[in-house]
Amino acid sequence: MATCGCKGAPHLLTLATLMLTRAAILEDGPYKPAGPRKLKLADEHNFSAVTINRLERSFSDGGNGTAYDGQAWFGRDYNRVVIKAEGEVANGKLEEARTELLWGHAIATHWDTQLGLRQDSGVGPNRTWLAAGVQGLAPYWFEVDAAAYVGDGGRGTALRLGTEYELLLTQKLILQPRAEVNIYGKDDAERDIGRGIIQRCAGIAVALRNSTNSLPHTSA
Repeated sequence: MATCGCKGAPHLLTLATLMLTRAAILEDGPYKPAGPRKLKLADEHNFSAVTINRLERSFSDGGNGTAYDGQAWFGRDYNRVVIKAEGEVANGKLEEARTELLWGHAIATHWDTQLGLRQDSGVGPNRTWLAAGVQGLAPYWFEVDAAAYVGDGGRGTALRLGTEYELLLTQKLILQPRAEVNIYGKDDAERDIGRGIIQRCAGIAVALRNSTNSLPHTSA
């Protein structure tokens, strides 16, 4: 004789009802704990992080230079404030810098949307842009950072795409290839920027992980 495979359904329904009733009593009933709620879930805590992707110092007969690229954020799992900074200093003078202040919101596992402002400084007049983009981890563990920009005062648009990958040679030795492309939709003679793909850079770094918090490296 055939039997029904749903005999446990009433019991599951009763258990779910009891759990919901208990939760309601603890929140609003006579057994509600006094004072503020003590238990906080992980996505209710604020966290912060600072990442230095690149910090280089070069020396030559014509002088010396420093290049930096870093990011910091503060907030929770779903919403956070993000600061990105990248630039170059030559002979003690700021040649080029890009600084972004963004609001990041998680939309999927390992992926955030970002919206905010970008400020370009250095040689030439400063420029301000409205920024919108995504940042996350693509399939096969490629780190992707893509953003589109709209300039103030009708200065056109721009697009930036950066990607990076970590290849573990050993448990401590890491190979880090990276690439970045910058595209501008309008000429900016005052900052020596032309229309089209004007900046293409690629590099590779060898990092030595000697602890969970330190990752010194050399790059080319």
